[in-house]
Amino acid sequence: MPYSIQITDTTHYLLVTVTGSLANGKDLADYAKTILDEMIRRNQTRLLLDETRLEPTFDAHDAVSLAETLDMLNVPGLGLRAAIVCAPENSETTRALETALRNRAMSYRAFEVEHEAESWLLG
Repeated sequence: MPYSIQITDTTHYLLVTVTGSLANGKDLADYAKTILDEMIRRNQTRLLLDETRLEPTFDAHDAVSLAETLDMLNVPGLGLRAAIVCAPENSETTRALETALRNRAMSYRAFEVEHEAESWLLG
């Protein structure tokens, strides 16, 4: 099943809820570009991603490739901050993405509990 995105503008951040599957690096890159474009369009610098109903099947290489692409697009210069809430069974894949993005592209942190993610995001 392909992925679907629901985007909600809140007072303090952009809330993105995604369901379905990110099957490969292309899906991951398309997903990231959609979110980045929406953040810029809505003038938001903080992002809360609810990926608790997402099946990420991309690999660590895809995560590093995405981080390199975002770095080349000067995403670090935008001052973005993102918190992701993932299902516990997806934490290994999410942590690989977290490491790649934090090392290259942006302030990004993974959580399994939404209120912890929101607290970090707004802190």
